[in-house]
Amino acid sequence: MFSFLSKPQQVELLEVEERTLGFRSQKANQVGQTVKVRVSLPDLPELTLPVTIKSCRPDEPGFLCYGEVPSSKGLEKFQAALHNKDKSDSNVRRAQRFKLGVRILSPELPAFKAISVDFSRSGLQIEAEGDVPLDTMLTLTLETEIREIPSVICRARVIWSRPTGQFQRCRLGLEFTTLEPKMRADLDLFESYVRARFR
Repeated sequence: MFSFLSKPQQVELLEVEERTLGFRSQKANQVGQTVKVRVSLPDLPELTLPVTIKSCRPDEPGFLCYGEVPSSKGLEKFQAALHNKDKSDSNVRRAQRFKLGVRILSPELPAFKAISVDFSRSGLQIEAEGDVPLDTMLTLTLETEIREIPSVICRARVIWSRPTGQFQRCRLGLEFTTLEPKMRADLDLFESYVRARFR
């Protein structure tokens, strides 16, 4: 309950999207609790801020967490630094995101459809017609419009959600999970096309 009063956790920052942080921690943070985390990247001052945990799962070494901060102020520099690091460091390719709009179909989504906002090897951010509860498992069809691979079927879990302010629309953060070998292979192939497009 009073975890935000404890010593800040030093975490490895993986991605920043407005007020949502993705990071690796050595602690198994509980969903719903607010914790203090300390983030740092080369050539930037350390930043300590409260984060309300939306999801946390084991991811060796440590735990992969997603959470929301009260304000995105001051995070823009970290987002830019992560983007530059993704380009130069092959070890962080899993966190590199590409701005990409493709049609997403799923029976679990409101109106059965959505549009992607960005894409990475580990997941998607989408804009949907309504909210979807956290931890909901989705079966997705990505309509790629690529001749060699016109669609990709995969599974993903909702790890964060927030309203867009437009009617009932919501932004959802999805993490690919429980992928069969063909699903992973198709996603890897799609990623290779996306990566080539953004060179």
